[in-house]
Amino acid sequence: MSRRRTRLLLTVLAVAGLLWLLLLAESVPRASVDPLRVRHFRDKYRAAYAKDPPRNHEKWVSFAHERKCLADPSLYFQVMRDLDPWLRRGRIDPRSLATFWAARTGTFANGHFEFRTATRNAPQFYADTFHDIAHLLPETKNFTFLINLLDEPRIVPSQSRDGPYTSMEDVFLHNGCFRRKYAVPSSIASDYYNPHLRAIAGDASIRSQHSFLLSPTTFALENFLAPVFSQSKLDDCTNDVLVPLQYHHFFANASHTHDPIPWEDKKPVAFWRGTSTGGKLSKTSQWRQYGRFRMMDWEREWAKRHPGATFDASREELPSPKNLSIDFGFNKARLVSSDAYPMTPLSFLPFTVCPSR
Repeated sequence: MSRRRTRLLLTVLAVAGLLWLLLLAESVPRASVDPLRVRHFRDKYRAAYAKDPPRNHEKWVSFAHERKCLADPSLYFQVMRDLDPWLRRGRIDPRSLATFWAARTGTFANGHFEFRTATRNAPQFYADTFHDIAHLLPETKNFTFLINLLDEPRIVPSQSRDGPYTSMEDVFLHNGCFRRKYAVPSSIASDYYNPHLRAIAGDASIRSQHSFLLSPTTFALENFLAPVFSQSKLDDCTNDVLVPLQYHHFFANASHTHDPIPWEDKKPVAFWRGTSTGGKLSKTSQWRQYGRFRMMDWEREWAKRHPGATFDASREELPSPKNLSIDFGFNKARLVSSDAYPMTPLSFLPFTVCPSR
């Protein structure tokens, strides 16, 4: 194994772990760290992963302690599991990072991070986030890594074909993990059972209930292995390295909001507003099965069973709460497909979209 590939592997490991640490970071004064604390977490790292911690581990522990973050190595099992394919291979092929659509390229050189896409500089968020961990990495290391810019995961290596995927149908055809977990009824999914998903899908397949697995707004699944940092993944079927990115850092560090109304004094109302995004909308897509549209159908059925229990909060007073009152509505309708109806936006959908919503 070449020294360059070894350095790349160890550096990706370090950056991924540091991103998880930053999720709970706070701006507090620096404090000295008891050497016993460093030794304690070094021993816990050895116990969790059966090997010595990486270089600069004591700086990582200090960084966590100063910001009142969790430093128990066992709590970072997720990122270690996501990086396991490259740990077992013992290397990362730099060629796998050469081309990757809709990703932000990050570079670390001379002790500083920089981020670019093909057309523009990265938002300030990335520079600010990674700047906080730059001092934990050796200045002599120069490396490149990738951040997925999309909400959805990206890396799905096929067991039966070479070349890129062309559609979600193509993914299911050539990836056994997707077929076993998402294409059969959730109650009998082979080697897989999730009671939370069963509550959503019932006896149907998970695929039939989720727009991403039917016809995602942006199809960008890649048939290769590369250590790409993403903010989402599908169990073990996608090989993205799960790390907290912009949304997670924002909400983790946002000031706490005080709710002045005790729970027992709240009214029995289910309220939702959102856009029609979440899946490809066209006259040929299976949009009726997307979660947001099924939620609208559910509201209609609720209105039939409980007359007067649905309302529009922007125009009406809350009904007398004999039962649960429902107010679900789209506040914006978006067409995201070139083959969608060239008519009034979403005119083929049986839902009213009001500007006030």
